[in-house]
Amino acid sequence: MFDDRIARAFGIQPAGVIALEGRMFMSNYRVRDQGGKWFFIKCCPSQQEVSHLNLQQKMHRHLRSELLPIPEMIPTQDGKSGFAYKGRLFTCFQFIPHDEKANPNVKGAGEMLARLHLSMKRCDINGTPWLASLQDIHQIKERLLPWLEELPLKAKTELDHQICREIPLIQKSFMEAEHLAEFLKSGSQWIHGDFNPNNVLTSCGKIVACIDFGDMSWGHPLEDVADAALMYFSVGQTNGTIRVNPEQCVQFLQGYVSVNQLHTAGVELLPIILQARCVRRLAYFAENYRFYSRMKDVQRILKGLLFFLRFYEDHPKVMDKLKKRMNKEEYLCWKK
Repeated sequence: MFDDRIARAFGIQPAGVIALEGRMFMSNYRVRDQGGKWFFIKCCPSQQEVSHLNLQQKMHRHLRSELLPIPEMIPTQDGKSGFAYKGRLFTCFQFIPHDEKANPNVKGAGEMLARLHLSMKRCDINGTPWLASLQDIHQIKERLLPWLEELPLKAKTELDHQICREIPLIQKSFMEAEHLAEFLKSGSQWIHGDFNPNNVLTSCGKIVACIDFGDMSWGHPLEDVADAALMYFSVGQTNGTIRVNPEQCVQFLQGYVSVNQLHTAGVELLPIILQARCVRRLAYFAENYRFYSRMKDVQRILKGLLFFLRFYEDHPKVMDKLKKRMNKEEYLCWKK
């Protein structure tokens, strides 16, 4: 049940409240005030750092523009970035909902995430081209490949042997990641770093705003697609295993294609992007593998990453189907 004290903490006199399902059994709220303005109140775990919320507030002020659907983050009446109440921490955002009819083309979270990613490609925030550096990939190779070469001699667990079977595919991914770095030498983009359905505000079936920029960074122009895919394709189970829905993988890819009007050719790179992302995370865990080898969470993540490498190796028809959506002009631009 919504408590009016939460709204009043942000100076809102509520005239109507709609509860929205959030994460960890928490509810978020869409609130209309007596003057007709709309606000989104998000519920966070109480242990979230206030300094993190202060950073988000600065990011929201810095990033706001006509090109990006980023709402103002409303401070509390005493100037704080959040309101602590009954073991929860609440943040508030003002946004303007669409007054158009519902868009029948938005189907499911996969397409919603795809639309969000595309909305973030409209503006170069820092104004300086970011060079996708091959040096980063070379450094990862220097750390990861020696470990992979030694692993067959030291393999003990089933996970060790599973990684060994995937070594040729991981090595191939390095080659494609290097190609991708060359391809993306020009252009820059900011990366949300934590986008998911809880950080998207929708109205009438359309994305009207994106929130929570505390983990934002500048970097790989398409890296967040991989983040979204990893988040959306897999669900961690309480027993330490991972459950993957291939149909949802296809839904996300199809959703990405259906709304991508500017860089459809980028869809063809999506498997490479996912592989590059997987290689980076595999390298990170390889550095700490011996220490953490018994941790179920690390094993779950490794298994999940290996699945994505294998998925695109075994399912070329998925990408063939998507490429057919490219028109001749787009394809020729891509070939250049």
